[in-house]
Amino acid sequence: MAHRLTVARADPSCLGDPRSSPSRPYHRPPVSTRKLILLALVCGLAILLAGGIQLFTLRDQRLEVTALPVGTEAVVGGAGVTVLAGERRGDVLDVTVRVRAGDEAVADAWASWAVIAAGGPLERLEAGTCPPPTVEPGTARSCVLAFALGTSRPDGLTVVFRRADDTARWALGS
Repeated sequence: MAHRLTVARADPSCLGDPRSSPSRPYHRPPVSTRKLILLALVCGLAILLAGGIQLFTLRDQRLEVTALPVGTEAVVGGAGVTVLAGERRGDVLDVTVRVRAGDEAVADAWASWAVIAAGGPLERLEAGTCPPPTVEPGTARSCVLAFALGTSRPDGLTVVFRRADDTARWALGS
């Protein structure tokens, strides 16, 4: 004896259109994949065009960096710093600097100095004569820092001091 299973099929008209139900009052037809890819390409091209325009407008802007003359004090990160002199001794450049602490002590005062030449920064030598690196509040200390000149020309050198987010620069003469 064979049993037959009969399935009643619902009439689609009695279920209603799910796209027009009260929970979805606005129906939009589906967007094809091709249209989405084309839209993504257009957006990418618009971004590239905007970047190109930005680069074109920035090409003539130059960042002007002013270098102080030797002997001028600058306040960098709350400390007064000065390049007192720069003297060439063979292949070594001796730079005399002074750090004056403000309200707070300046720890490691000699580590934040550098000399920049046309080819890049000069190598710092240990041959300098410096007191302990911590400058107490309200006091000032001087130090002679030594840098290897190598093949760098002595003219066009810039002494740089960085502390916190501040930077000061001094132009060394020949």
